[in-house]
Amino acid sequence: MKIRVRNFQAIEDATLEIEGLTVITGRTNLGKSALLRAVRGAMFGIPGDHYVREVAGKQKDWAGISIKDATTALSWVKVAHPRPGLETYLEINGQKHTKLGKEQWILTKPMGFRELVLTHQTLTPQIALQHDPIFLLTSNETTVAEVFKLLGRVDTVTEAQRLAKKDLDSTRNVLKVREKDRAQAITDLQTHDDVPLLTTEWVAMSASLQQNEVQILRRQHSLSLLDKLKQLQPRKLPAPVQFPQSPDFSLGQKIVRLQSLQPRNLPTEDPKPVPDPINLNQLLMGIDRLQKVIEKELALSEGIKLHHEEAMALELERETLEEELGTCPTCERSFGDQQVRHDHVAS
Repeated sequence: MKIRVRNFQAIEDATLEIEGLTVITGRTNLGKSALLRAVRGAMFGIPGDHYVREVAGKQKDWAGISIKDATTALSWVKVAHPRPGLETYLEINGQKHTKLGKEQWILTKPMGFRELVLTHQTLTPQIALQHDPIFLLTSNETTVAEVFKLLGRVDTVTEAQRLAKKDLDSTRNVLKVREKDRAQAITDLQTHDDVPLLTTEWVAMSASLQQNEVQILRRQHSLSLLDKLKQLQPRKLPAPVQFPQSPDFSLGQKIVRLQSLQPRNLPTEDPKPVPDPINLNQLLMGIDRLQKVIEKELALSEGIKLHHEEAMALELERETLEEELGTCPTCERSFGDQQVRHDHVAS
């Protein structure tokens, strides 16, 4: 509903929209009561001209109010000094009424405004002035019952009470469910008090699992090495080579000594065949060949030594694997038995 008030008491020109229950507040002499009086004047009429606005001691010619809602447009003009061309009137949806009096409310009834004449008082449910009692809130039960009887809203109140009770019951049911959920949530929360302990156990189990995985990898590696040992063919190691003792002096010293030797003649009394003179070149060639043979023997000895060390390492690893496995995966006999060890070494 849209309301416009002009030249009414303290109000020069004011427009506002009303939707549902509206409370008007403000400082003194702002025009609060004037606005409500203007609405009441449009609905029920106001005698006299003392509500027309005065400015600097001079009264305006007229005061007016217009009210519009979705179905009705109402205009009411109050003239201070009637004269030709200027008179008080009420216009509703384009129909103008000039003869107004105490029955003005009959014309404005379509707007929904109505005075209620009770046994001891008269109430206007739609408008409460500044000093009027708040509608029904300060009334006794008899007055309330009489108002609802006049308004014909008893069925509406009963239905409202039924719906309110239904909402209340529904809210109580929801409250019970929420209380049950809350109790269950508290119980569930208490079951999680041991989360730190479970976390510690989980960390320990994870570490143990990692250790087990490492042991599994080592065991798989050991089984792989055992398969390689099974594939090895038995080989008889040669006897250690006996190397000649190193001389007290070097080969060069021997050569120098040989070169210093002088041939000797045998005594005539015991003739013996004289050996041919020593051929130095042949001797040097022989010494060189001998040196090469010794170097080959040394290289062969080093190869045999390396092969012997590798065989010893494989033998040590085989014994370690046998201790870890305990039993043979093929014949399922214990490696602790000397016969089993002899059979495996032979095979």
